[in-house]
Amino acid sequence: MEDGYFFCGDVLGFKEIVMNLDSETLNKRINEWILLIEEVAKNNNIEKYQLISDSIFAALDSNEDPTKLIKFARDLLERGVSKSFPVRGAICYGDFSWGKVVYGKAVIEAYKYEQKQNWIGILVDNICADRFASNTTNTASIGLVTYPVPMRQEKIMLFQTISWKVPTFEELAKYLTCGGLGGQPGFGKVLDWDWGEKIGNTVIYGLYLMALEKNGKSREKFCGMHPVHFIDKALRMNVENA
Repeated sequence: MEDGYFFCGDVLGFKEIVMNLDSETLNKRINEWILLIEEVAKNNNIEKYQLISDSIFAALDSNEDPTKLIKFARDLLERGVSKSFPVRGAICYGDFSWGKVVYGKAVIEAYKYEQKQNWIGILVDNICADRFASNTTNTASIGLVTYPVPMRQEKIMLFQTISWKVPTFEELAKYLTCGGLGGQPGFGKVLDWDWGEKIGNTVIYGLYLMALEKNGKSREKFCGMHPVHFIDKALRMNVENA
């Protein structure tokens, strides 16, 4: 066992991709997914990474620069969604064993957090965030944002999250109805309420980041009681001042 930073992520809607595509098209999509992971890992100097179907593991030792994993996660979000591979994930700190079998407390925690989230995005657990904070005077400078991550049947809790360029609702709707995503064979490419909620939660995050920047607010502290609270207040203030 060793202590370090552990990332767990998966592709939302991967079952749809497998079920909706013919064998030849599916093989091409899988190769695109593999190539994407290889390129993102290489570009960010991530040596420990492993693919299991649509799930991706990546890790850094405790003495390595953790910002490499932050940049890896951001690239995976931005490049993945544009290729119709929407990723949800978590980064945790703790012990793990890396080999033919990957296991440990950090693995379990990252997997649990990844499964609970209801958006396209990546959270950083509190232990990991504290270590990031101890190595920098400003967590926002390394691409983190304090935010109440949308989770299923959970109380509202603040986490550090990976800041990324969130597409518009229209763009997300397009990305999530391509490449095998969105709907059943013979019924057209449609968005159901489950996808609609995930897109909505993701867009709200993007609007929150825009509102912070527009109003000169820090990304280190969460503003408002709920993301929509701050967005609503910021929009009304901008309209009144227009």
